[in-house]
Amino acid sequence: MPTRYLPELYEADGDDLVGLALAAPESVKALVVVGHEPTISVTALTLAGRRSDRRALEALADKFPTSAIAVLRFDGPWSKLRPGKTALETFTVPRG
Repeated sequence: MPTRYLPELYEADGDDLVGLALAAPESVKALVVVGHEPTISVTALTLAGRRSDRRALEALADKFPTSAIAVLRFDGPWSKLRPGKTALETFTVPRG
């Protein structure tokens, strides 16, 4: 998968992350964002809508520890990404 390092993500807030996703070319089918707290959890919670997995949403809201992964699905063009319009499908903490 092609990878780009964006230095502006280091101090980004949730609006910045969503702005970058809104600008993604439609040819991009998946975005993987690696970042810091609390930006990642706030962004994920803001984007997650009614179709989200309830247990994943509760776990994410409780704590987003180091190495956690939130998977959100958005079926539409990136330019239409809005708060509450994705589904949080899973939230995993792969370390023990």
